Amino acid sequence: MRTGASPNRGKGRAAALVAAVILVSSAAVTWQATRRAPVPPVPVATPVAATGPSEPPARPPPADPRPAFLAARASFTCGGATGEAVFVAPERALAAIACPAGQGQLRLADGRDLLARVVPGAPAGTSVLAVPGAAAPFVPPGDATGLADGAPLLVGLEGAGTETIGEATARGLLSLDGRPLLRAEEGAAPLAGPVVDAGGSVVALVPSEPPDPARPWLAVPVEAFAGPLGRPVPRAWDAASEQAADDDRRAQGDLWNRLHRSAVLLAATPSGDALLLVVARAAKGRPPAETVRLAVEPPAPSCNPGGRIPDWRNGARALDGIRAPPDLLARLARLAPPPGGGTLWIGRGQGRLDCDPAVVAEVATLSIPGSDPPAPVPFPRSRAGGAPEAPVEAVVVAVDPEDDPVARAAAAEEAAAWEVGWRQAFREANERVAQTKRRRLDIQAQREEARGNFQYVLEQQLDTDLEVARMEERRAVEALDDLDRRASLAEVPRMWRRPE
Repeated sequence: MRTGASPNRGKGRAAALVAAVILVSSAAVTWQATRRAPVPPVPVATPVAATGPSEPPARPPPADPRPAFLAARASFTCGGATGEAVFVAPERALAAIACPAGQGQLRLADGRDLLARVVPGAPAGTSVLAVPGAAAPFVPPGDATGLADGAPLLVGLEGAGTETIGEATARGLLSLDGRPLLRAEEGAAPLAGPVVDAGGSVVALVPSEPPDPARPWLAVPVEAFAGPLGRPVPRAWDAASEQAADDDRRAQGDLWNRLHRSAVLLAATPSGDALLLVVARAAKGRPPAETVRLAVEPPAPSCNPGGRIPDWRNGARALDGIRAPPDLLARLARLAPPPGGGTLWIGRGQGRLDCDPAVVAEVATLSIPGSDPPAPVPFPRSRAGGAPEAPVEAVVVAVDPEDDPVARAAAAEEAAAWEVGWRQAFREANERVAQTKRRRLDIQAQREEARGNFQYVLEQQLDTDLEVARMEERRAVEALDDLDRRASLAEVPRMWRRPE
């Protein structure tokens, strides 16, 4: 009987078991290494239609500003004047007339009649209206300085009413009397009332009385209403306002220089056989009574009109009753002399028209030779196809100056003023010649000094200054010669013409 296993046999069984385990593990590893991975499914490509590059979605067309513009328009009446208005806020409107009364009647597009109060600070010829509780349809204020040249505009037309809208074109800003105005041209008729841009914003307002009647397409930009509307002022508007003020100062200075050099003809009106003349002149003292010769342009044969100006006036009412272009009268009324420059004088007198109007061109003008008129004066022609005007009847009372002390005093005063005026005129003319001569000699001496010191650049600069000084001296001498000629015609004594 076996009582135990052999040790060698036990070791053999253990080795065989270990070998079997290793063989099984090796086979498993080999299967994992040689097994093929599953093929992933291939996605099926979806066919794409050849449509080209993608396009952005189309923008909706801008809204038509006409309905809102019509709903915001109104009619404003103040006293006996009526003009157009437009609401720029539910309780604010801009009116195309000035309202000194401070309030007026506003008729809205929906038929309501409301009382409007004037807000101070509006530009001349317009009004800003406050209408509490109106809750009216409105078009907001825009920007006239930002309009491009050629931008389309919607406008009101003169005489067409508040239910009609016209079209115009923006042509930039233009300076007039020191303020910038919008040019809205190419309209079907003279403009009236509000001006709206393509976006439906109010950009300007045309006053019922145009700033310049010869150009009825000028409008006041909405930026000029910034103060009473409580809106900020754009920088572009400040620059435009400064430019307009500079242009006006230059134009007014040029006008003053013209009037200071010589008398300028403002108007020539036929009255029976006489010719009523109005001239302007700038002088420190009262100008003397003088005889003027008138030139016809283009020249006409045997036509040499002339006249005499004995009456000179100054002050605020000196321009009353003058038949001259309104814009010229407005410029003369605003004319401010330089310090110590003198006063603006308006002279009135009578002349003669010793020529046949039939030989004078239709576009002929009159002027004082040697002057530089700011506006042409048409050649005077009788009304009604050449029929002379009815003479003005007047009662003349003959008074002997020797028997009337008032007449003697008036005659003595006129004679004294005549002498003072001529003496002052020659004093100024001679002093002008002396000043220009001294300036010319001074610059000439500086140039000689620069030449001696071999300062060639300075010498060239002084050459230009010297030429300008010579030209100024030549003009001063010509002005003195012209004054001496007119003094000879007026029989002024020689002693008054000498330099003092």
